Amino acid sequence: MKYLYLLTITLLLASCGKSNNKSEPAFPPEVAVLLSPLNNEACLSGTNVTATSSTITFSWKPSKYADSYMVSIKNLLTNATTTHVATSTTLQVSLTNNTPYSWSVTSKSSRNPEIQISETWKFHNAGPGIVNYAPFPAEVIFPLPNSTVTATNGKIEFKWKGADADNDVLQYDIYTSSMAGTVFLLKAGHNSTSLISEEPSGKRYWKIVTRDSHGNTSDTGIMEFTVSN
Repeated sequence: MKYLYLLTITLLLASCGKSNNKSEPAFPPEVAVLLSPLNNEACLSGTNVTATSSTITFSWKPSKYADSYMVSIKNLLTNATTTHVATSTTLQVSLTNNTPYSWSVTSKSSRNPEIQISETWKFHNAGPGIVNYAPFPAEVIFPLPNSTVTATNGKIEFKWKGADADNDVLQYDIYTSSMAGTVFLLKAGHNSTSLISEEPSGKRYWKIVTRDSHGNTSDTGIMEFTVSN
């Protein structure tokens, strides 16, 4: 009888021990909220400034349940993207002066495979002696690169967004063609961020050159899409 009593007590203790050692639920991380550099503005707070580069401090609010972050920084002139791992909510990176960039933060957790990606912000890394900055390359909305779109009565509507760190008035030159690697001017000095155009079926190519009131320009580069009539 004494043996059975001791065995029961031992099993109860073992059971309680297992319950107490259970980990709390591994929730996915929440989305990071970006703080700095500010969106669509010139970043003037760089340190260790040289003639060609400066060190920029990126910061964001902590993401609940995240224990690490991946910061993606894209050079909008070359489209080259670099990624940096951070375990705090700040990161210092040396970047080229007088160059537009975009950045975003991916929240990660070692206990849950789900990730969360923040908004993407753009900024212009300032440079010594720069009075006015070139506009950001246009952000394409439609048609997206490598997408297939359906024409309506043989026409499609190109759509995009424009932004400038100096808030200058922007105009757009739209180029299209059916020849890979080559585009021709469709509309110059366009004041709107959409344009309806007749586009035959098949592979098509287009780009947008954004121009500010000081004559500065930026270029999306040539993008491919397919038209289905």
